[in-house]
Amino acid sequence: MHELSVAESMLDLVADRLGGPRPLVAATARVGVLSGVDPQALEFAFPEAAEALGFGRPALEIRTVPARAVCRACAAAYAMHDAFAVCPQCGALERTLEGGDDLCLESVEVEEIPHEPHVP
Repeated sequence: MHELSVAESMLDLVADRLGGPRPLVAATARVGVLSGVDPQALEFAFPEAAEALGFGRPALEIRTVPARAVCRACAAAYAMHDAFAVCPQCGALERTLEGGDDLCLESVEVEEIPHEPHVP
């Protein structure tokens, strides 16, 4: 399951940004239907990877991004559900993709660490 390595890569980026692992409450990712990533597998793998890397077990909310294309032959815009979709107007395969191959960790919610009172 390559979604585990995707989750680990996302968490490596978070660790770089935070200066190391810190407990996370939740995270949100954007996953395009043509990204090659199974959203359910990523949703399962993310808390497992997070726990193993010292981030606790944050939930991962996934926003699925549909794919849109514009036909290069007839300029028709259409939705795509897989990489082999042809233009519904003219049957051409040549197209310009306008989204749907996204894979982005959009946000993380870091657990607030209570500050201990300063004792002189």
